[in-house]
Amino acid sequence: MLDQVSRRFEHGWDQLMKPISRLLTAHTFTVLHDLTARYLSRVLERRVWDARANAYGVIRMARDFSSIVSTVSKGNYGVRELFARVSQILMVANMEEEEWEEISVQPDDEEDGMIWVLTEDERRRARHLTSRERRG
Repeated sequence: MLDQVSRRFEHGWDQLMKPISRLLTAHTFTVLHDLTARYLSRVLERRVWDARANAYGVIRMARDFSSIVSTVSKGNYGVRELFARVSQILMVANMEEEEWEEISVQPDDEEDGMIWVLTEDERRRARHLTSRERRG
């Protein structure tokens, strides 16, 4: 039951991409794969920003999106970088309060081991994705 999204997406992705990969040259397929991944990352990011979920819903969304990213990046690990924004948004939304406080007090220019692709405002917005944070 919990793997349903991942299995359905992987099945659909394979049904779409495998026949195309047989028809195209390696270079052309790589370009198409990259364009498709870019588009998908924008769609997933829009979905995250529009989400109205409780804390558990955001956790499930993070797990489901992670499996989608894994499926898309199979065979081309560099594609995973295209999903950095989505991953960071969900990571911030799922952080414990102590983790968030630790990150939010550090200035952007200070090295904290994380290379942020989100601005400080986007991080704050991501923190308030869950209904628990909206009330507070």
